[in-house]
Amino acid sequence: MDANDIKVKEAIGFKEYLEIGDSYYQKNDIDSAIKNYYSALKIDSTNPKVLLNIYIKFSSTQFLNTNDKLMKEICLFFLNQQNICHRYGFDNFLRFTLYSKNKDFIENYKLNKHYKFNNKLISILNDKILQLILKRCLVVDSDLEEFLTQIRKNLLEIYTSRTNDIIKRIYKFLICFAEQCFFNEYIFKLTKKEEKLLLKVEKELSKKKKIDEYDLLLISLYKPIKSLNFLNNKLGIYQSKSKDFNDYLKFTFRDSEYENNLANEIREISKINNKKSLIVKHQYEENPFPRWRTTNLPDKTDLKDFIYKKTKNNFIDYDRKKKKILIAGCGTGQQILNYSGINDVDICAVDISKTSLGYAKRMTDQYKIQNIKYFQTDLLNIDLLKKSFDMIVCTGVLHHMEKPFEGLKSLCKVLKPNGFLKLGLYSTIGRSSIKELRSDIERLDLDFNKKNMSRIREIISNSENNEIKNLSKFTDFYSTSGFRDLIFNRIEHTFNLIEIKNEIFKHNLKFLGFEVISNYLQMFKVYYPDYNSELNLMYWNDFEINFPKTFVSMYNFWVSKNYLPKMVKN
Repeated sequence: MDANDIKVKEAIGFKEYLEIGDSYYQKNDIDSAIKNYYSALKIDSTNPKVLLNIYIKFSSTQFLNTNDKLMKEICLFFLNQQNICHRYGFDNFLRFTLYSKNKDFIENYKLNKHYKFNNKLISILNDKILQLILKRCLVVDSDLEEFLTQIRKNLLEIYTSRTNDIIKRIYKFLICFAEQCFFNEYIFKLTKKEEKLLLKVEKELSKKKKIDEYDLLLISLYKPIKSLNFLNNKLGIYQSKSKDFNDYLKFTFRDSEYENNLANEIREISKINNKKSLIVKHQYEENPFPRWRTTNLPDKTDLKDFIYKKTKNNFIDYDRKKKKILIAGCGTGQQILNYSGINDVDICAVDISKTSLGYAKRMTDQYKIQNIKYFQTDLLNIDLLKKSFDMIVCTGVLHHMEKPFEGLKSLCKVLKPNGFLKLGLYSTIGRSSIKELRSDIERLDLDFNKKNMSRIREIISNSENNEIKNLSKFTDFYSTSGFRDLIFNRIEHTFNLIEIKNEIFKHNLKFLGFEVISNYLQMFKVYYPDYNSELNLMYWNDFEINFPKTFVSMYNFWVSKNYLPKMVKN
């Protein structure tokens, strides 16, 4: 059998496995479906659309009668892929770790507040799935966080007592754990004893002529290694014999230097003078948000098809020129990837924070996206770009401005007639528990710092108020930048749908619908079955009052700019 025959046979097998997988999936036999999908991927995993479709099904499934050996293999397969967002699969990845399989063993040790690093515990820490979770995903599980926090403390105690043989047996775990701590910006709580022991390790490292990798890894479980000024020159040229350690150095040290260089090259359109804007800028300079490592890459599509899929409206192309998209408040660039699959467009990405822009530029360079230009500016000065746009995306931004609808006015000025605009605004109902907590923080006069952050996280975790306690289920609860954005954001407004309806009319915009979880949309249509009822904001206002979790994240919706002057209020 020659190479062509093998390829034909594999192609047939690939298609058959997908069809069998679809058949099982339709019958709700998820375990058998995933098994056949994985057989297809083992033949060919180069089709990004197929890979992403199977990964989403894997991520959203609760498996019942699983073959553990096979599922571990599937977890490792997905964790080793680059072009998927690993955080979506976090729960299922975690389920098939030795950590999860040995919860009883771990609980017994937890009672003593000290883990004995015997062979069983070391095997749990050396589990490849757990290590890749730490490397690829933000840990968003309170039990796992508690386990890792205690492991970190015990490791520091062991290391400073000169029991180094254990540390050497978990070298790769230490690297992955250090990357996780850098990724979550050292959100784990620490004790006074740890602070003293950490100073001891730092002092000893400062006296050594060569880089001690174990010293460095232990320290970087607690703080960024770029804060060790005495090491900066050495780290800049250091090469380890371990590829994993070199990758860790790149992620936790060299990438930050690279981001700073990129940020310095980004053009500043205007000085930021608004006092409230400067407060927001300071926050995102200190804690760029969100931090991310991997994401799902979208399918290639034309702008016309993209707009129709999102809004069920036709994009009218008058000038036949290359189309322009504005990402207004691009942050660290993750949302840019959602629009990077649109063919033949130029993307203009702006943000108030140069640190965030440097992060965004590094990440989009990593994904080899070339059609983006970055600028630093306040949205109030967006007209200084001297460009107009066919589509604008502005989510999670306006509600952090002193006068949010002045920001909307600025965007409307640069949106072409018949252009499309996606907005994301916080809901007053959806954010009610956060607003309640913030009022307590203001009453206690708590500034944002690590001590107060730990204090508030503990209050949330132990709260008897379920609405407050449920905040610990938010992804943002598990990183410093996320928690600061969630709880300590100094400038934030919320809205109801009547206010939004009035502003849309005022700015001559047409409401085109929400991006909402399908379950809520289905429920909505049961209550309001009329044709196009989903375009009626009064209906949605009533629905949200009855189902207050509908927009707990934010209102994400599309509008278009009418080219005719407004006549009658809808």
